[in-house]
Amino acid sequence: MLWYRKLYFQGNTPEADQHHWHASPCYAPPSLLAQSPDTLIAIADCDLLAPEAAQYAASLRQNGVKVETKEYKGAIHILLSLAGAHDIAKDLVHDACEALARALGLKYSWEEAPIFRHGE
Repeated sequence: MLWYRKLYFQGNTPEADQHHWHASPCYAPPSLLAQSPDTLIAIADCDLLAPEAAQYAASLRQNGVKVETKEYKGAIHILLSLAGAHDIAKDLVHDACEALARALGLKYSWEEAPIFRHGE
């Protein structure tokens, strides 16, 4: 994970900046978290960042934000990009669309919005 962090910050970012909320929402101050809208947090079970996602969800809840967390068992960080190839990824896309529709006061139907496999 440190290797990824070094790449992300290009090796020349001061340590203090790496712990700023612009770098990760986990470092956001409570006053900012409290302004967040209802939130869906998708957690890929096998992602190294899964604990941070759960921590972020807990921080949002502690600051009065309605949070729905969905854990995708056996999934990795790039899950969303696999929607045309993996059923768990399709579930994530549908869950995100459903949450967005709910936030906008709309209805969403998995059956009416199929996700096709690559090449279909």
